[in-house]
Amino acid sequence: MARIYKQSPWIEYYEQLEVLFEEDSHVRVLYDDKEQKVKLYVSDADKADALQKVLPAKKVFGNVELKVVIVPPNDLKADYKCEPILMALMNNPIVEEIKRVSGIFSNDIIYIAFRREVVQYYSDDLGDINGNTSTLYQEIAKEVFTPQQGVFYCTSEEDHEIAIVPDWP
Repeated sequence: MARIYKQSPWIEYYEQLEVLFEEDSHVRVLYDDKEQKVKLYVSDADKADALQKVLPAKKVFGNVELKVVIVPPNDLKADYKCEPILMALMNNPIVEEIKRVSGIFSNDIIYIAFRREVVQYYSDDLGDINGNTSTLYQEIAKEVFTPQQGVFYCTSEEDHEIAIVPDWP
């Protein structure tokens, strides 16, 4: 008989961050269980600054507070000219396409299309006897990032080369 293992929701949040950035060579995600922190070590100053703006500084799970700390490179100063979510996901191989569409009242709407792939990681999902969660990158992004007005996450419909928005730095 299979043994059911339950894990805390803050560990699941860490695993979601890890899955979202595991292929990004500029970001390394580590969990510090002594201090209840998730640390993102970012080698690109622009990306570190952007992640600081799109990730919450803390997540509360009942009576447990998980801190989310962005550790930027020491000697670089961030200076970027685009939305933080774009900079945070720039050069991440799981992002297939980013479309910027003019919306009503000249507000831009940004669609971020992730690679078409089912992601599976261990979590506290009692619906699966093995405790696995199967989801899409877009669902993880919705769960992990702070909600942003005018930013929508989706999954790419086709297999194609990575498309970059023309004014993306």
